Amino acid sequence: METPTASVRPRPWSGFLSWAGVNDPWQRPVPRVGREDVLVVVALTVLAAVLTELQRGLGSVGTPSSSRPVTYALLAATCVPLLWRRRYPCTSAVVAYVAFMAVSMMMPMVGGQLILLVAFFLSMYSAAAWAPNRPGMLVTIGVVAGTIIFWLIWSLAVGAGAERLRGELNTVDPGNALISPLVAYLLFNLLINGAFLAGALIFGVSSWRRARGNAEIIAQQAQLTAQADQLRDEAVLRERLRIARDLHDVVGHHVSVTGIQAAAARRVLERDPARAAAALAVVEESTRQAVNQMRDLLGTLRAVDEDATDSPHGAPTLVQLPDLVAAQQGHDLQVSLDVVENPPGAAAQVPPVVAISLYRAVEEALTNVRRHSTAHKAQVVVRVEAGRYAEVEILDSGLPRPDSTGSGLGLLGMRERAKNVGGTVEAGPRMIGGYRVRMRLPLEGAEHDQGATGR
Repeated sequence: METPTASVRPRPWSGFLSWAGVNDPWQRPVPRVGREDVLVVVALTVLAAVLTELQRGLGSVGTPSSSRPVTYALLAATCVPLLWRRRYPCTSAVVAYVAFMAVSMMMPMVGGQLILLVAFFLSMYSAAAWAPNRPGMLVTIGVVAGTIIFWLIWSLAVGAGAERLRGELNTVDPGNALISPLVAYLLFNLLINGAFLAGALIFGVSSWRRARGNAEIIAQQAQLTAQADQLRDEAVLRERLRIARDLHDVVGHHVSVTGIQAAAARRVLERDPARAAAALAVVEESTRQAVNQMRDLLGTLRAVDEDATDSPHGAPTLVQLPDLVAAQQGHDLQVSLDVVENPPGAAAQVPPVVAISLYRAVEEALTNVRRHSTAHKAQVVVRVEAGRYAEVEILDSGLPRPDSTGSGLGLLGMRERAKNVGGTVEAGPRMIGGYRVRMRLPLEGAEHDQGATGR
């Protein structure tokens, strides 16, 4: 028999406390006291002093004992704490409130100034917006609210001022009012002050939550940037690993050719020293080319785990491009291949390092067409000018798929390969529609390598 699980009722104040950030560990970064803070305090203090002097001229400042030094000290005590309203928000709010209450009790007309009310509101707002201790912020505003309520009730119940106020309210003709003047006065002041503090709390907490949201967005952006950098580094690392494996085949082929040429030189060394010297010259130049290529490529590679998988079985060449194009054919994509070479057969004589890079560029570009383009046709053009350059160009006429976005890591790998051999990569949208990828690699200085690999 199953026992019913008791439903957990949320606490009545849990939503409010969560909204105010009471249990939130995030703390708003505190800026230093800036020029704008000084300007605000100076402006409020000067305006309050000017209005006080105008009221003094009208005879409505307060009692004769309200001397200028005491008056200005209280005005400054209300406004100056705003300098630290963001650094010490609760302390600043308490000091400003105590000074404001002192002004209101000693000089009620001055305490009702708009400038002092703005300063008081700003101090409460800052406590709600900047306090790192969120429970302490609620306690501070709660104590202020309770003090105001107590002061209003006390002012109506005790003292000569209360007798005078009650006398003035009793002379008021309530007419057909539903509430007596005394109760109306109390409720009116409670509602005004309650709305005042509630507004400061709402605006302040809203500012705090908005800052928290912005901080989360910045943190997410930083995390995404870090992840993108990590993916880019991993892609470069994988590409360099593949380059290293391809280079293994290239160097192995060079070593094989060198061994053949050295054996031939040994056989004819006594009978035909000239042929032996020529063969040894080929060995020397082929070895130098292999070492230079290995140094250029391995100098850019990082240390990687030798247990990595997907090792290629043999280095691909431009001669294998028809097989690659045929493998990319499908009912939704037709790929054509054009080879332009000068002289004929030059494509087969492209050095292995260059051929591998061009082959991988075609492979990556066609994969991107299938994944990220709406194209139904693609064209691969190979151009080889012996002794000058070799390039591949992949064209399509499709549009980017709306539900597919590339990471750009494939193009990054292409550029990494091209950079290693002194070439360039161009990629981008075409003016007539579609996309174009072009890799051009130089062949200058590769004649000896070409001859060695061609035998």
